[in-house]
This record gives sequence, structure tokens and C-alpha cells, in this order.
Amino acid sequence: KVIVHEWGHLRWGLFDEYPTSPEENFYFDENGRTEPTRCSESVTGVSLDSSKGWTKCNTHPDSGVLPEATCTFYPDLDGNQATSSYSYANYLESVIGFCHDDPDGDPDARHNRLANNQQNKQCGHRSSWEVMREHNDFANNSPLDDGDTLPVFKLVKSRDRRAVLIMDVSGSMFL
Repeated sequence: KVIVHEWGHLRWGLFDEYPTSPEENFYFDENGRTEPTRCSESVTGVSLDSSKGWTKCNTHPDSGVLPEATCTFYPDLDGNQATSSYSYANYLESVIGFCHDDPDGDPDARHNRLANNQQNKQCGHRSSWEVMREHNDFANNSPLDDGDTLPVFKLVKSRDRRAVLIMDVSGSMFL
């Protein structure tokens, strides 16, 4: 999944759908609710403030302000229903693709156009699939057919394997 995420950057011009600065962590949706930056909105989790002993963040819309910069959204690792996005939380077991814009498609993979992320900023609020469909790889709604895609590996130089285990048990590791 990480390789597909990086390939999305390099091959198709996609951007990250997760916050890349503390100012991008949250936004107000069209109803004035505080939402964490994520794609898709189906990603569930909890917002915690690291500066206040990992307590829940103030995300109440009546406050009129976004949570502090020390507040971060942490997706649930177990039981998440979201099926996208490789550009947001590819480490989630439930994630199996990129966000899309198809109103009839999987609702748990629908692109979040309001999220305060680089994909929306750099690509005019278009989903990853909207951007990818413009690439030759997906022209005419079908993948590029270049024949045999079986990889071939050539061993250039063989070496004995060497493993090193380093452990730091000093007090600095527990701060």
C-alpha cells in the first residue's frame, strides 16, 4: 500500500490527503461542524490533544474556533469501515483504494472535497481518481495494456547477510 501511495505521487501527480501541518488538522464543514482532515469522511477515530495529557480535543462547533494545533486525529486501527484512501491512511486494514468522486460508488471511499489537505489545495478539490482518470494509464476508462507485467529480477552481486540489533535502554528513550 505504501508503494502504491508513493507511485500515486510519482506517476499520477497525486498529493497527500492527510494534514501536512498543524493548521491543516481540522476544518469547519458546510454545517459549521469541526471535522478532522481525512479522506474519506468514513474514517472513524478520536481527536486527542498531546499538550493536555492526551485528552479529547474541543471539537464542539459552538466554540467557533478550531482545536489547538496540538490536537491530532487518530484513526481507529480496528473496526474502521473506510475503504479509502491510499493517500490518507494506507496503514488501515480496511483501506483498499484511492478516494473517488462517483456518487453511485462506494460511500466509504468517497472523496472529501472540504478536507484541508494538499490533494484538495493542489488539485482543485478533485479526488485522486478524478486526477488519475486524466492520465494515459486510465484513458478510455481502461488501464494501459503494455503486455506482460511480470517483474524480472537480476541478482547483480551476492553477499552474506548481516544483521545488527541495536538497543538503547537509557532513560532518554522513555521521555
